[in-house]
Amino acid sequence: MIKFTCLQCAHCCRQLIQNHPYLPGVKSGLFLLPQEVKLFPKEHIYPNRGWGLKGRARPRPKLIYAYQLDLKVCPHLRGNLCGIYENRPLGCQGYPFEGLEPIARYMVHPECRWFKLYLKNKTDIKIEAAEEVKANKRIGAYLAMVLKAAEGPDWIYNLTTKKWVMLDEEKGKEWVSKTFNLLPPIM
Repeated sequence: MIKFTCLQCAHCCRQLIQNHPYLPGVKSGLFLLPQEVKLFPKEHIYPNRGWGLKGRARPRPKLIYAYQLDLKVCPHLRGNLCGIYENRPLGCQGYPFEGLEPIARYMVHPECRWFKLYLKNKTDIKIEAAEEVKANKRIGAYLAMVLKAAEGPDWIYNLTTKKWVMLDEEKGKEWVSKTFNLLPPIM
């Protein structure tokens, strides 16, 4: 078993805007829960995820349940360290792992330097990442609670176009099943 240990290279803090994994042309920023938006300058906060449907002329979600930061580099970065480490968002606490609770598997962000150093092209490796998994489980619990009450389509806000995009659930499930078949288990 290999234990995840952050290299403190701050690469993740300098690459906050990423391409969506299965929606070409869609870019997303650092994922924020509603209570985390206060950690960042208001003018750099945009919606991230929503559900429901309102508006005929300009369809969009009825409810926004997650937000995002539209800066590539985190404003709290001090050298290679986090200036708000003890209060950083759950998305930061869980990095470089992203979990999808119904599957109970986690993917490792491919741009993470630790991943590139220790895991690239390796199989049958178990990874210990208790704190990161705990953060992802908290995000998963919030999303499960929100989506349990959801009615209508799920949406993502594209930072490139500044428009909402309706998510294709089937395409998402297909991507998830392909991705998780290639990953080592995270403990």
